[in-house]
Amino acid sequence: GEQRKIVIIGLTPGIREQKSLARCFKVPHLLTKGCAEHVSVNQQDVIYGLVVNQKFMDYAKQHPNITIINPYDALCKEGQCTAIHDGKIYYSDTTHL
Repeated sequence: GEQRKIVIIGLTPGIREQKSLARCFKVPHLLTKGCAEHVSVNQQDVIYGLVVNQKFMDYAKQHPNITIINPYDALCKEGQCTAIHDGKIYYSDTTHL
């Protein structure tokens, strides 16, 4: 029979210092000094997420019907992960896109 196509979205980098990014747009600008567009992620979270996502990718190499989407590729560069960009909020809370 035909194999199903499976897409796995890997772990996202956590942004623990941002309780609710939506709040950044609900209160006056002067009160949002904690709402940076780029936030440094917890290094342990980064390492854990990268390791888990690499395991997903290694598994997918052995199974051609599986595609992995790694959020780190889109959200992070040089230890900084984008939380807000051009007025668009990427996270609903600390770990959910």
